Amino acid sequence: MQAVADTTVGGDVTEEASAYKAPAELGDDLFSGIVQYGDALYQLPAPVSEFVNNGWTIQPENSDEKLAASDTGWVTLMKDNQIYKASVKNYGKSQTTINNCFVVTIESSENVKIALTIQKGISVGISEEDLLRALEGIDYDCEESELYHAYEFQVGDNTLSDYEINTKEGKVYKMRLTYQPKTLD
Repeated sequence: MQAVADTTVGGDVTEEASAYKAPAELGDDLFSGIVQYGDALYQLPAPVSEFVNNGWTIQPENSDEKLAASDTGWVTLMKDNQIYKASVKNYGKSQTTINNCFVVTIESSENVKIALTIQKGISVGISEEDLLRALEGIDYDCEESELYHAYEFQVGDNTLSDYEINTKEGKVYKMRLTYQPKTLD
């Protein structure tokens, strides 16, 4: 007989979300999943509730209300008139509200006023030369075109976790970081 998954939607904080601890510092390990987004530090995957605690609001009309166990979806967050649609995953064993799901992707660009910084001072606006210095010793791919360069590297052996950093006119103009391990450890 196959086990039936719990399909209740709890409004309470899940065990997974309550176990999250925000990092105390950015550190220097590019593969840690730690980012500074705005004025707060997060270690991806980070619960949506942590973003809410740091002043973000969920835009329910553009967000999933709940997700089944191990499912992925979307949440739209807003802070300081900046809107960010984030990819999220439910790491729990039962269906839950979006607030208990985990943000697995962070993005920033020169059009977004929320600053994103990762280790070694990598952020939107730094020079491509500084980026290349920061990436020394990292195995990355670079796709080049006349308009931009896209630097991409994986986090460990997880194909769902990678960083993409785009440059044009000699400076970083866009960053996307996805950190989606199969389970939370």
